[in-house]
Amino acid sequence: MSAEIIFILIAAAVAFYVYNRMTKFSAVSSLGAKKTDDVVSAPIATASRVLICFASQTGTAEGFAKTLAREGKRMGLVCSIQDIDDLQTNTILDEKMIVFIVATYGEGEPTDSAKRVYQWLFDAERGEQELRGLKYTVFGLGDRQYQHYCRAGVDLDERLAKLGGERVYGLGTGDAGRTLEEDFDGWRQTLWTRLGHELGVKIIPLDERMTPENKLKYVEGKSARPFPQALTTIQPTQKQPVFGKVLAKPILVQDTDRLVIKVDIDIEGSSLSYQAGDHLGVMPHNPDFIVDDYLAALGLTSDDGKKIVTLNNMQNRNVFPCRVSVRDVLSWYVDLCGHPKKATLRVFAQYCEDGAQRDAMVDLLKVENSAAFHELEKRCHTVLDFLRHFSSCRVPLEHFLDAMPRLQPRYFSIASDQLVMLKSVSIIVAVVPNGVCTGMLQAIPVGAELPVFVRPSKFHLPLKDKKKPLILIGPGTGVAPLVGFCQRRVAWQSRGAELGRCLLYYGCRRDSDFIEKAFLNDCAAKGIVELDVAISRPPPPQPKVYVQHRIAQREMEVWSLLHEGNANIYVCGDAKNMARDVDDTLAAMCMKYGQMTREAASAFLQKLQQQDRYLRDVWTA
Repeated sequence: MSAEIIFILIAAAVAFYVYNRMTKFSAVSSLGAKKTDDVVSAPIATASRVLICFASQTGTAEGFAKTLAREGKRMGLVCSIQDIDDLQTNTILDEKMIVFIVATYGEGEPTDSAKRVYQWLFDAERGEQELRGLKYTVFGLGDRQYQHYCRAGVDLDERLAKLGGERVYGLGTGDAGRTLEEDFDGWRQTLWTRLGHELGVKIIPLDERMTPENKLKYVEGKSARPFPQALTTIQPTQKQPVFGKVLAKPILVQDTDRLVIKVDIDIEGSSLSYQAGDHLGVMPHNPDFIVDDYLAALGLTSDDGKKIVTLNNMQNRNVFPCRVSVRDVLSWYVDLCGHPKKATLRVFAQYCEDGAQRDAMVDLLKVENSAAFHELEKRCHTVLDFLRHFSSCRVPLEHFLDAMPRLQPRYFSIASDQLVMLKSVSIIVAVVPNGVCTGMLQAIPVGAELPVFVRPSKFHLPLKDKKKPLILIGPGTGVAPLVGFCQRRVAWQSRGAELGRCLLYYGCRRDSDFIEKAFLNDCAAKGIVELDVAISRPPPPQPKVYVQHRIAQREMEVWSLLHEGNANIYVCGDAKNMARDVDDTLAAMCMKYGQMTREAASAFLQKLQQQDRYLRDVWTA
């Protein structure tokens, strides 16, 4: 072969390689991928492959995704599971079939982990046929007590179809406030039959035996902190929090039926930054006595609890963020105190050594026996209770850690502002009986460390227009971010800024429940806010008064600030009752003074939300 021919062959090979790489690079770039390495890491689609992608805020969606992955694999499909936060946008095109399990957070928003992918999907530049060839289905998690039920799932389902995706199985929704597991079980009853038909794969009937997804290994070494410490050059995250010392824990309210504390946490020397209205994520741990009970139920000794372990996935990577002891795993990573999930108990049922107990447990967990399950659940509040009830159940640690839901961070509205509190952050905590995180915060001594991070929000004061009128509404612990707002306005005033009017409607049961009373009264005396307090449990014969009643009493003034003054409204607190009552009061005000119909008033308030003029930081118990 001549040198000229060899040169031509080499040049052709190089040209083909460059063309192939550039084609892939172009595809990735057009999809907004974060880096060109995404091409290398993109999964290879196969005829029987199903990607199960979850967007979870509290871990429930992740648990459902794991359930589907286990089932799909046992039925003969090639199933993989991926957090939407790790999903590269080019992967959406590479896959033939994706099952999305997505939670809705707050007022109809996608979870923190989903925001990047949603931003890409909903970019106006996406072409109408950009996802042509993708087959998909969506199950959305939500709560009917919120205004926008399962909004993130509904929006995703519609958007995928608009971009050319083919919906092969109907949208499912689940109500976390009532029937979430039943909704999910009902939705997936014929899922695999349908997906198998679409992929041309014969579905294998389920057998009862399941194997762990990950491999437990005992390793040498010392136990580390339960989470890697965040670097001082980056903002702390859930995976890498900052360990802040507890500076103080004053009691704000202490009644026979209620305890509210304030927790001040040192962040000096860290890169943690925040502003009033953001949320502080606190990584909780299970109580020591609960961990002891589970060690015993799993047949482990206290010495076993000291052993260092890793839980390795198929790529031999540790699922845990670091090497820790068995005891630390049970303390920090596993939700030992949460309500038992049927999917978890189905995994454990196979380990009942007594055949009659195994059959009874399997039968109890069937979809058609939900009533019997919930009846037993009244007595068995945790997985530990179920393990004790089915006393012959001996779950290996490996499978226990694999199947149990992860312990999730708890979020608290920050009750300070970094313009004033440069080296610390504060939260206001209503201690919940048997609450994992609030109980931990109640018990933690001053000087101990807490792993924390900040989740930014949109619940912020307007930074550019300090003269914009504000209407703040926050009864009970809902006053927390409003305290932070007042701190920021104090800082602005001290720097010579001219402030707009600020009405603060605060509600409490009685004067002894008045959270941060001295500070808020001082702010009122300095003209930072105009304070209007509603007492819901006054001494008789005085009537009960709630924040919505105070708003209604000054509705003409509120309407003027809102309509003519271009005011912002902020509501923080209970979503089920207070937030709805406030919304109804505002709607009635709009109907009266804006001469609107009920529908027009609702549309007006929704428009304010879209313009970030009506902001809500609400939650359900």
